[in-house]
Amino acid sequence: MRRFFSYFFSLLFVVIIVLIVIGFITWMRVPGILSKDLSDNLQVEVRIGDASLGWNQISIASLFIGNPPGSILPQAFSCDRINIDNTLPNYLKDNVVVELIHLQDIYLGLEFESPSGTKGNWTKIMGNLERSQAKSKKDKKVSSRTVLIRKIILENIKVDVVYATQPNNIKHLPPIDRMEFTDISSEGGFPTDQIMNSVLGQMLKSVFVKENLQNMLNDLLDSSKNPVDSLLKPFKGLFNTNEEPAKDFAA
Repeated sequence: MRRFFSYFFSLLFVVIIVLIVIGFITWMRVPGILSKDLSDNLQVEVRIGDASLGWNQISIASLFIGNPPGSILPQAFSCDRINIDNTLPNYLKDNVVVELIHLQDIYLGLEFESPSGTKGNWTKIMGNLERSQAKSKKDKKVSSRTVLIRKIILENIKVDVVYATQPNNIKHLPPIDRMEFTDISSEGGFPTDQIMNSVLGQMLKSVFVKENLQNMLNDLLDSSKNPVDSLLKPFKGLFNTNEEPAKDFAA
């Protein structure tokens, strides 16, 4: 009997070690899996430095989103750290509620065809994401899912702007200390796609509006009677409309 228990516990120990090794190897692949999924949806290079998964929070470190081929700037977006507060079982529900998404140390690269144009790198990237979501919406189960984000916090946003007609004139806009959004909702598509669309969409819209109100895009302001509406026109349909205005906090 003792020999049996000895063999049993030895086998159990080996199984536990194997499971730990398998789990570790699987988790080490998570950043690569997430990167590939985002890259397929956005149709640009995406890299994730690290990801950690807890019962109440998902943390992502060093997210990099590249630009479409032929772009001037090497990257469209980067973020040092992203924390998503939500219990894991909630992601399996049809109506997902995320309490908080907190992004820190953000870089946003904006490219436009010309000072008076509105098409650029982000119209391409968000257009790719919209087409990807449209495909997933064909699945009735997926299309019925909704996501509500209670709060999004963006901190330390640095923005570069460049026009294709002036490739050597990259404008470094004053950093934005902090932005907050509340009750952002979306529907259709997988939760990860909806969260990505909501965060990027609201960030882009608010940065455009804020920088225009501060007269940072002088060329665009001089050439358009309605600069904000003109700038946002290509993105209509990509942004969610069920949200409160962003709250800006001065540095």
